[in-house]
Amino acid sequence: MGSGLSKNESVETERLVLRQLERRDSLDMFALKSNKKTAEHTDNEAYTTIVQAETFIDYIVGGSEAGRWLYLVIEAKETREFIGTITLWNFNDNKTVAEVGYEMIERFEGHGYMSEALRAVLEIGFEELGLARIEAFTSKENLQSIRLLEKNGFKKGIDVLDDLTRMPTRFVIMSLTKEGWSDF
Repeated sequence: MGSGLSKNESVETERLVLRQLERRDSLDMFALKSNKKTAEHTDNEAYTTIVQAETFIDYIVGGSEAGRWLYLVIEAKETREFIGTITLWNFNDNKTVAEVGYEMIERFEGHGYMSEALRAVLEIGFEELGLARIEAFTSKENLQSIRLLEKNGFKKGIDVLDDLTRMPTRFVIMSLTKEGWSDF
């Protein structure tokens, strides 16, 4: 499976550029990943050092080069400011289903940037990668994320269950099929 974009390729939307993550993004990734609200919504620990961001970038770049995921930086087209990231990852064995994930620097929230980036990544997933379904695991408390997904055609699905207890967690799976996307 290819990643959907070659290393030097980018995607442009009306206001954004989506491009591959690079080592030069370490300060911006640290700012993104050190935010406690972002960490809470993704069920991760907030970063405390730049080395964590650099290590993460190295890991992501290696996985992108191996075709394991499509991990893109979201930049403002005019200013080239780092807004956030969006990814297609966690592909099933036959590469027909993937998970979408995204994170955004707080000061850019509420401007429609993530919706614009999501639409571009959905097109890549369904049209270029041939996915049949894209899923999103989101916190039930993250109403902004749920609204974003619903606005872009995703439907609420099942609760994510704890691996050990099989009890519902605070996350829900939302999904969008290629047919649903085409009709949307």
